Amino acid sequence: MFNNLTELIIKADKILFVAAVALALATIIFAAARESVVRRRVLNLEKIKKNLQRMVRADREKIEETIPVFVDEFSPQQFSLLSKEDYLKLSPGLEQEIKDNFISSGKLEAVEQMAHKGRDKWDRVEALITLGYINSPATLGILQRSLLDRDEDINYFALQALGQLKSQEAAKVMLDFLAKNPHRGYGIALLLEAFPATISAELYEAAASQYGVVRYWAVKLIGKFKARDYLPRIEGLTADSNSDVRAAACECLGLLEDKEAGAVIKTCLKDKLWFVRMHAVRALDLIMGATALPDALPLIDDPAAKVREGVKNILARNIQQALPYLEKYLFSHDQAVRRCCAEALVDAGYIPVILKDILSEDPDVEQKAMRLLAGLVKSRIYFGLKRALEDLSVEEKNRVLLIVAAMDQGLAERIKQENK
Repeated sequence: MFNNLTELIIKADKILFVAAVALALATIIFAAARESVVRRRVLNLEKIKKNLQRMVRADREKIEETIPVFVDEFSPQQFSLLSKEDYLKLSPGLEQEIKDNFISSGKLEAVEQMAHKGRDKWDRVEALITLGYINSPATLGILQRSLLDRDEDINYFALQALGQLKSQEAAKVMLDFLAKNPHRGYGIALLLEAFPATISAELYEAAASQYGVVRYWAVKLIGKFKARDYLPRIEGLTADSNSDVRAAACECLGLLEDKEAGAVIKTCLKDKLWFVRMHAVRALDLIMGATALPDALPLIDDPAAKVREGVKNILARNIQQALPYLEKYLFSHDQAVRRCCAEALVDAGYIPVILKDILSEDPDVEQKAMRLLAGLVKSRIYFGLKRALEDLSVEEKNRVLLIVAAMDQGLAERIKQENK
């Protein structure tokens, strides 16, 4: 009995060994065959590319004769790859002729069948790309159905193909898809940015969608397209229930420089969410400039750094009009407020002006400059002061350092030590 068991084990080992060897050989043969197919496909594609380049350089009569022969060389897969060859720089007319010949060649039906019912995923992907490039009458419907596929790769490439169509109908399909797939928002918006401005009508409708993510991206894109016809709806969205939409509406109104939107944007300065307040401040800066200072300055002590940064930018870009406010806020008890004001002076390149005015013989000019310098010293933002001193003559620098020493002896000593 023991001998029989040993023989069985030996036989099983032999069978497993033979199976392993056979599997290894099959793997090697399959890999070699696949590599051969890929190599042959690449060589064929290179040949077609060279033919296309020669055709592009040929005269008009030869092109018309060559296109049907040339298109006949394509397989659907090769056509999808060539559709992405930007370097060929085909003229719109020639490109359309190639597409028309491909459609009339009868190959399009095979592409449509592959895109709709193909078993191999990547063959389907190539077919979808080809359909997006060709834009046949059936393309939109096939791509729309492909968006419903359970495979996310198929969804993704169907979207890319829709992005090639650049039509209002394609934009509507993509926005409808966005409603149920909010994680695709950025990618869809990126594709829609390349569409012509005529899709603004679809974006206007999307801005009234029941889905917050659709309203958000629609408003963002309206701002990109500078579609000023839709300002009343955008103004209304500053009071949207979705905070992202409120922020996007403020940003959009700023980009469109809607002078009538100041009142609705000002209400967003009191929004409970910091990024809405941030976009409201930025929008007022774009729309109102220096006249936004009285409304924006109460947010100079906002808890959110990005909101304070927006206020600082308004101060820096309108430094002359901001000086009366800076004289006040540089002496605030809040270190963050003092820092914001000092950074505005630095960003505006105004520190050298202060130092020059301190040495002025005009007492009014000197007095204002002295007050600003005192506030700057109190803020403990010294880098702008140190850099400005480097541009003064030795005599002017010594006179300024005497004034600084009267305000802060320690600071004056540190500047002297660093300049040795």
